[in-house]
Amino acid sequence: MEIKLGTPRELESWMALVTAVKDAFPGLETREALEAHRETVQAFMDRGGAVCALAEGRVVGVLLFSAEENVLCFLAVDPAFRRQHIAADMLSFALPLMDLKRDVTVTTYREGDPAGAPARAFYQSIGFSEGKLTEEFGSPVQEFVLHWDENEDGARNEPGLVDILTSKDDKSACAFADQIIAESRESDAWYAHFDAFAALLDHPKSLVRNRALTILAANAPWDKEDRFALILPAFLAHITDEKPITARQCVKALAQVGQAQPQYIPMILSALRKADLSKYRGSMRPLIEKDIAETARILTASL
Repeated sequence: MEIKLGTPRELESWMALVTAVKDAFPGLETREALEAHRETVQAFMDRGGAVCALAEGRVVGVLLFSAEENVLCFLAVDPAFRRQHIAADMLSFALPLMDLKRDVTVTTYREGDPAGAPARAFYQSIGFSEGKLTEEFGSPVQEFVLHWDENEDGARNEPGLVDILTSKDDKSACAFADQIIAESRESDAWYAHFDAFAALLDHPKSLVRNRALTILAANAPWDKEDRFALILPAFLAHITDEKPITARQCVKALAQVGQAQPQYIPMILSALRKADLSKYRGSMRPLIEKDIAETARILTASL
């Protein structure tokens, strides 16, 4: 399964899916309406607001979104491919392309309409909450809202944060992680989610562990609550992670942690000295040894 931005190359297959599911979407009942929707899809593709899921070259999921208005405009999955998390994966791809500082909205069926039960359950499961009642194409619908503002504790309320970082679509997950890291270098906007990031240190997928290590290190300068004291043993354990790439990521991240929080330098240096690298074969062991030496040099100079 591939999640990607839709292009004119996928337009015919895209519209074949829309035509197959049109009865579930008010406003697509006529041939004229489908032709108008085709033009809409083309316009969204032209400005990078169309996401599709491909299975063996065929479009099996579609999502239109407006980054300018922060609105999900159309979402559909081929009935034969449902219950495979395709909708969530497409959304995980699209959200990092939207404005994370504003609410994201979408409209769907109102409560009590059997046709809308799956869609409502999906949006609620990923953090959307019920909004105002309205109408579209003469049909009663309800707005759902994903809040990205601050909650009562001052934390950025970002439902689905972990879902995005652990998405099967590694490209969008990495892009989202990179955004978090970049913003964390400038402010403590993401520090409120420190515990959520820390929980990913033991994720079975090494790429997710890599993201967690780097994000946590980027937030080390903002750790006024000494949360690193609680997670440092788990963090240090990845010096000898089963995946050598993750081990290297950890060792490099520790230089940033130590510089931001010097009280942990002795513990970090001790763990680096005691690290047993015998399980790493080939060229990876010398690379990790080099990383350890460099991080130790940086932290020793910081004492």
